[in-house]
Amino acid sequence: MALGKNLYSSQRNFQTPPSRDVFILGAGFSKAIDSRMPVMSELTAALAGSLPKHTLTVVPFMTDDFELGLTYLAEGHPGISEPERLRNRALFLEITQQLAKLLVDRTKQVAAEPTCSWLAPFAHYLHDTRATVVTLNYDTLLETAFSNISICEGYQLDTRNVVGLEVDYGNAFSANPTPSARLLKLHGSTCWFYSGSDSYFGEVIYDRPLPGKVPLILPPVAQKNTYFKNERLQGQWAIASKAIADAARVFCIGYSLPLADLTFRFLLQTPRADVAPFYVINSDSGRLDHFTKHLSAGLHVVGDFCGGGDCIERLVAHLERDLLLTNGDAHPLSTIFRNQFGAAGIALGSDLQLVGSDRRVAVVACDDQALVVRESGVICRIPWACFEKAL
Repeated sequence: MALGKNLYSSQRNFQTPPSRDVFILGAGFSKAIDSRMPVMSELTAALAGSLPKHTLTVVPFMTDDFELGLTYLAEGHPGISEPERLRNRALFLEITQQLAKLLVDRTKQVAAEPTCSWLAPFAHYLHDTRATVVTLNYDTLLETAFSNISICEGYQLDTRNVVGLEVDYGNAFSANPTPSARLLKLHGSTCWFYSGSDSYFGEVIYDRPLPGKVPLILPPVAQKNTYFKNERLQGQWAIASKAIADAARVFCIGYSLPLADLTFRFLLQTPRADVAPFYVINSDSGRLDHFTKHLSAGLHVVGDFCGGGDCIERLVAHLERDLLLTNGDAHPLSTIFRNQFGAAGIALGSDLQLVGSDRRVAVVACDDQALVVRESGVICRIPWACFEKAL
């Protein structure tokens, strides 16, 4: 079907405003994508084969509590000599690098195989609504899902437009980046690299491994304040704090709010002007009471999607329904667009082909902001600014 070249030209400069939804992702999110992604309690066993043989016996707590063992190595506590402190620091860095390697290897394994059914729809929802994602994970599973989003034929979403840290990518950012979600990685990432120094304020952070550089991941230690010395990483936390304070809804997926994670607990205490729903998405429904007890009064705990192994899948199905905006009262221009569709011979349910490919999409809804289509089971919104390029 051929569409008029200028049918939607009046909407070229229209951009959907960013959503005020904030999504908090913990290790349980990656674990739900694939069971090979380890959570904290599994790290000692997962790393046992790659650590120096004496580590588990020499380092206090490491066998039973990975976080506490790493904290022992990282902190220059009194009672040990300077040579011992330096040896501990070296072992700490070695374990941190092995942790990054483990996650990179597991991520590659997971990305090379078909993933869970809800990951692609979830990434599309985040992109289409321009939501803010605050993740405490080091892995790049979500970035991989974003990289598979095609905005229109011949153009794939550049994840540099998603991650909210101005790392050195070796080339210039796009002059007109595609509006997308905002991904804040508060604990660093396996694909960010720095010197490894315990004093790295002002350092350039790179997106690729370079000689002498190590992965920038804030290790799972009880006290992380000493690792927030880079102003760019500090900026991530400042943006996250404001996003949570201004959020209309907060969705917490796979994060259990451990009492030892003081830094993030303090972030959730950011003062708010009103009360926002805080959805706990966790397979363990018993976490609801824990969140209710430890969240600020400005966040109201909601358990609609809490409990059961399919809790994230239920949430994503709910979010997909949010994309089916067909209410003419809420979107006054939707009637105009429906009339234009009718004039062009397009109706809801129409099967359309993308320009220059054999990909086909089914029209499921339209509103004043975008055309809502379904491709290979995934709902996606095509903004009017991209419409003529795509169809």
